[in-house]
Amino acid sequence: MQGSVLTREQIQDLRDFGFCVSEEDERGRIAVSGEIIPDLVSLEMLLLTLTFWEEIHYWDADTYSPTDPGGYVTALRWDADSVAYMEGNHGWSSRWKIVSIEEMAKHIQKNWDKDCDRGAYLNRIQISHNKYISRERIRSRLREK
Repeated sequence: MQGSVLTREQIQDLRDFGFCVSEEDERGRIAVSGEIIPDLVSLEMLLLTLTFWEEIHYWDADTYSPTDPGGYVTALRWDADSVAYMEGNHGWSSRWKIVSIEEMAKHIQKNWDKDCDRGAYLNRIQISHNKYISRERIRSRLREK
């Protein structure tokens, strides 16, 4: 059995950056939330706190979807300066993209107050263990900018 999604130190860092951090839910996810849209520095610090083994999930209201408006984002810290992410909804998904931490923070900020799923992503992101996504899998499905 894996331990908590985040360490005590990671949780304390997120709280120090001004976020509320929930207890793990029954699916092993932690919600990181805030009633106001976080500033970019706080979001960048949130991303820098995470490792490749923690997935971020949030709703992107502007993603093109062949089935519905918007899409779910899955993101992983790729390296010291970047994040790998993909979008999907109802069985379709984009290819992986790698962007800077600053670009990802701007993307999260833009979507912070957007939602689907009856509030599951309103003013929050979800964090869970990365159990299945390998670097090789991302490289094989990488979309060139």
